[in-house]
Amino acid sequence: MKNPIDKLMEGNKSFIANDEYAAKRALTATRGQKPHTIVVACSDSRVAPEFIFSANIGELFVVRTAGLTLDNFAIGSIEFAVSTFESKVIIVLGHNSCGAVAAAAEGKKHTGKLRFVTREISLRICGAENISDAERLNVMHACNLIQMNPVVKSYLDRGEVEIIPAIYDLYTGKVEFLFGYE
Repeated sequence: MKNPIDKLMEGNKSFIANDEYAAKRALTATRGQKPHTIVVACSDSRVAPEFIFSANIGELFVVRTAGLTLDNFAIGSIEFAVSTFESKVIIVLGHNSCGAVAAAAEGKKHTGKLRFVTREISLRICGAENISDAERLNVMHACNLIQMNPVVKSYLDRGEVEIIPAIYDLYTGKVEFLFGYE
């Protein structure tokens, strides 16, 4: 079994050698990035927005946190992307089988910094009848936090950006856009 650093270095060599990526890297390095979409996603390693949406370098501005818990740094990152790149869409991407949501739903007392994550999520999901409902409530709460931010709200009010809640299915790979988006 390869050591993780060797595996990462092999992957990086492959990335460097890929002509399509090389051209896109060169273009975005000289002209800057212009991501069309901001994706706020869980930090779960199975939820990789660039792969899920088959996006290339520079197309997505991705903010990832455990269980979609949004602190000032995450919200500040979203503010930065909205005001700097003129991205038109913010996708808030939750997923099924979310360990952070499940941990919060269990109601166990966690130690260390994890307790802040599960406490925040447990406040969001109270009243959920099942884990699927809890995951959706968690996504909707994250959407609400983003839209309450004054900078983002100003872009929303002018119709320059929209927030779209979504759930990614780990088993099928399908993204379900909530509230009629297809």
